[in-house]
Amino acid sequence: DVIYKAASKIASADPNVTAPLLLINWSVNNTTASGDKSLGQISTSHYASDTKELFILGKADVDTDEYDDHVIAHEFGHYFEDRFSRTDNIGGSHSGSDKQDPRIAFGEGFGNAFSGMVTDDQHYIDTGGASQSTTMLHDDIEGNNPAPGSIGWFSEASIQSALYDIYDSADDGADTLSLGFAPIYSVFVNGQKNAESFTSIYSFASFLKAANPLSAAKINSILQRENISSSAVDEWDSTGTETNDGGYAKTLPVYTRLTSGAPAANLCSSGQFGSINKLRNRSFFYIEVAAARDYTITVVPDIDGDAVVSLYSKGQLLIGAKDDFANGGTETLTLSLTPGKYAGEVYEYQHINGTTYIAEECFDITFN
Repeated sequence: DVIYKAASKIASADPNVTAPLLLINWSVNNTTASGDKSLGQISTSHYASDTKELFILGKADVDTDEYDDHVIAHEFGHYFEDRFSRTDNIGGSHSGSDKQDPRIAFGEGFGNAFSGMVTDDQHYIDTGGASQSTTMLHDDIEGNNPAPGSIGWFSEASIQSALYDIYDSADDGADTLSLGFAPIYSVFVNGQKNAESFTSIYSFASFLKAANPLSAAKINSILQRENISSSAVDEWDSTGTETNDGGYAKTLPVYTRLTSGAPAANLCSSGQFGSINKLRNRSFFYIEVAAARDYTITVVPDIDGDAVVSLYSKGQLLIGAKDDFANGGTETLTLSLTPGKYAGEVYEYQHINGTTYIAEECFDITFN
């Protein structure tokens, strides 16, 4: 029933759409244990990007997500983003109070907002426990700043509120915009799908404002309320308008532009907000290539960090992350590039391998 509503929402924006096949795995044996999925050990309801399937919990007296409309619609939203558009969401554990990598903040924030769009209900409720009587989560999607400690471009709570406010028809005095789903759908299947940057609130907002110039001021107002820059001129925030650093000064700029032949830029990786997928575990950069030839990115750790560097073209990894697994070692990534813009990331390996490692590691990075 919920999947039908979600498919109908998409069809309302694009009556001629052809949806890629989706297998939905639900069973009364699907439980919160991790292990063999064929035995129902699926850990949590989720969309598996590798097999392009949904897995939905169904174990009575543990967690029965077949009763939780928003959970199902949220996971369908991941399918929509992955199969109709593009997602750079790196996955991992997350919550509304986290300061996250902006790719996961956008992906999870969109999933929550999409669940509200499908159901036209801003109250995200997840139940479970004995007789399904426990409210495990109740989240007001439209409620602005639901997590006061995490507000901004790195917060799924901020993203979900902003996206739902852009969509809905409610006028609460501050939110006077009601674009509906069609303009949001158009951004996902066009600009967002082909973004040269990573998918984030900056890419989405820049494409949405470009396609809906008469609504730009109201979109800006919604972004400002979530402490997200409304002055970003493009998907990179290339003019550095963002001022919300989340409490760590070296979080900004969001992207650093590397120019061929220019002095080294110093980018830092930190575990201050957690590891694996949190804010500034990875530092982002981008390059603009004018002529086809071989180019080299060189990363030199400040002291003894284990640097990892990788480069992407429209969300696709051009080459496996370069990591010689040597503390203090210089990493050199050489690629044959054609004209265009490319997004990259550099990080300290220990910040993404699951260890509790909060030390800051910085790197001098050049592009030639």
